[in-house]
Amino acid sequence: MTRRLAAALLCMWVQGAEAAKPTLTARLDTAQITLGDPLHLRLIVDRDAGQRTLFPDLDEQLAPFVVRSNDEGNSLYRAADFAGARQRYLAAVETGIRDVRLFYNLGNACFKSEHLGESVLWYERALQLDPRDEDVLANLRFVARVKRDQDPEQVGAGIYAVYLWPTLNELFVMTSLGLLGLFLVACWRLWWRPGMYVQVTLIVLSICVLGSGLFTGARLQRQLTRTEAVVVTEEGTARSGPEVGQTPVFVVHEGTKVVVERREAGWLLVRLANGLGGWLPAEVVAVI
Repeated sequence: MTRRLAAALLCMWVQGAEAAKPTLTARLDTAQITLGDPLHLRLIVDRDAGQRTLFPDLDEQLAPFVVRSNDEGNSLYRAADFAGARQRYLAAVETGIRDVRLFYNLGNACFKSEHLGESVLWYERALQLDPRDEDVLANLRFVARVKRDQDPEQVGAGIYAVYLWPTLNELFVMTSLGLLGLFLVACWRLWWRPGMYVQVTLIVLSICVLGSGLFTGARLQRQLTRTEAVVVTEEGTARSGPEVGQTPVFVVHEGTKVVVERREAGWLLVRLANGLGGWLPAEVVAVI
């Protein structure tokens, strides 16, 4: 009797574990539903709030056009006219406005209208404005799983993510506060000549300010010297030189992220995440 009971309990536990075990397909379906859900669209038009609340940095003359284009894009997106929504969002973006919510909505519309490369481009541009936006990060992770060219797993990716986590503005604020604290403690030391603990504080503050300054300088140099781009055409053939007759090196597909190293006569020398490099026609990629 005891053996039968134990066997029955074991069977029930195994069946329950198998039923609860998620599959990759289920996760992909869930992610796609989340991406396509109209509730996931950021509705940034608030007629009661007014145009200046929506786009506070926008020129007065452009504000009505941008808000109207964005409003039309939101309406078209709700009506499942994703191609039309994409065109209206692009019309707003072409005025020069840089808004994370608008870029995010445009990325959604591009994805739903089957412009996968453009969706990655606009998600990446939105991420530049707000590197910790959870919605943008979630959609980028999803698109990375469905695009044709899969990115290789990089050693030390976690450390690199920590390196990119603080924004430049935050780093400048930290360095400025450190310099201010160092100045105040130094003044205190000169006027009051206290004991050893102030000298230790000065040393610690000096080390922190030096480290913060070096870190900020490294990040600033990266931003000024590193140009990233996304493949926005369905396919592109990289060649060994900036000419059509050169030897093909590799083929990339829409949504692939590359680093641009050189420009020459309508061609770009790009490098993939795995280190492979080649020349692509400039119209194949769009700079982030």
